[in-house]
Formats: sequence, C-alpha cells, structure tokens
Amino acid sequence: MRAKTPFWQAVAACGAGLAIPLAWSFTSSMASQAFDPV
Repeated sequence: MRAKTPFWQAVAACGAGLAIPLAWSFTSSMASQAFDPV
C-alpha cells in the first residue's frame, strides 16, 4: 500500500483543515485567559 494515495492526501488535508482552526482557537483562548484572568 502506497502512502501517497489521493485518499490519504484528502484525509491529511481534511485533518489539517480541522486541526488548524481548533489549535488556533485553543491557543487564542489560553492567551486571552492568561492576559485577562476571570
């Protein structure tokens, strides 16, 4: 089984598309809590 199949490329693209906004929202929320603790 090859690693460079279109299916796995699509899975990787979808994974990155989901992970990047989640990581950004997580880091931004942590930063907002650090600068403005409630």
